[in-house]
Amino acid sequence: MKPFEILTVAFTLLASNPAISSGFESCDFEAQVQTAREQPKGTYALTVHVANVARAKDEGDSGYSDCPAYAGKDIQVTFAVSEFSSSPVAGDTISFSRSARDGFNESGAYVGTTVTTQLHRLRKPSVAGGR
Repeated sequence: MKPFEILTVAFTLLASNPAISSGFESCDFEAQVQTAREQPKGTYALTVHVANVARAKDEGDSGYSDCPAYAGKDIQVTFAVSEFSSSPVAGDTISFSRSARDGFNESGAYVGTTVTTQLHRLRKPSVAGGR
């Protein structure tokens, strides 16, 4: 068999095998809360301005990373109310991880993205004058 024929057969075999595949992005964020709304389903919907962002440490070299694209931008994130010891408000600084995992079915069709957020810390602005 010629090299071209071997390559053609290998490609045909690989292309015909249905496989479940997915991609994901996982980032660690440091951001300032712009708006915070408590939702009826026990969640907070936040708009935050991203100050610093990096590939999540706990994901290692897995997946793809578009993390730097978020720097300097406003994004929306959702957290469970139970994750906070106090209500987030505009001006607070928040540290969190967020992952977005794309899912595909056996035919290779996109079936949705699962987004997960995990709060690390909420910091309130310091009071001027130390009172």
